[in-house]
Amino acid sequence: MNATAVLSHPHGGMVLPASTPYDMAVLWEHVVACAKRHGRVRMRLNGHEWVVGAADSSERRCMRCRSPLTSTDFEDETHAHYCAGCARRASVRRPRFWPLKVAR
Repeated sequence: MNATAVLSHPHGGMVLPASTPYDMAVLWEHVVACAKRHGRVRMRLNGHEWVVGAADSSERRCMRCRSPLTSTDFEDETHAHYCAGCARRASVRRPRFWPLKVAR
């Protein structure tokens, strides 16, 4: 699986690998750092489009886990807002050959 993430922000953009758990961890750290440095960052990953930025409202909560968005806000194409953890879980695409249940 050769997944890639496309990042763009007002000062440029880049393409990063997103195939392994390590790639995803580095990608997420980079996206959050870019959002803090450049403001809003657009990210395309595994068919999902995200706009990432600093959380602007202490009243806004993650659509999935309902925790308050205190530092980073991930907004999807439906304009729903997620925390970094829930956005990352929603963006992970499992390979077709992974079993859904572990056989014993």
